[in-house]
Amino acid sequence: MEVRIGNNSEYLLLRNITLESLQNYFYNTTIEIHLNGFSSNIKAFGEINELTGLILNLKKLYQKLDFQFTFGNLEDNIGITVQTNPTNAGQIELKGFLKNSYGTGKLEFKIVTDQSYLPETINQLEIVLSDLKINTK
Repeated sequence: MEVRIGNNSEYLLLRNITLESLQNYFYNTTIEIHLNGFSSNIKAFGEINELTGLILNLKKLYQKLDFQFTFGNLEDNIGITVQTNPTNAGQIELKGFLKNSYGTGKLEFKIVTDQSYLPETINQLEIVLSDLKINTK
């Protein structure tokens, strides 16, 4: 189970999303980043409502391109601001950071992508949460 956020050459990939507890409140994942010749990954932990909120915000962004939001997690080792690029119609900018759990390493990044990739990302995220039996409505 994975979710790609970005385009074909530069993207974030949330892999192996699993539930952490029986109450279905928390998740674990590996986040990979791929930036034109550079790649890395970290383990991340967060609350399920962060992922359901991500779906809602991505849908709003797709419907209304002047929308901006921030996605982060409980551990504060993911921080991504997603906004449209006002100079180019349909372009979306992902700007943020990934940190390891110990806080000893931090990667800042910027990915410019196109809104046409959003439906696939939303669909992948909905499938993952459905497979985990998490209601997104």
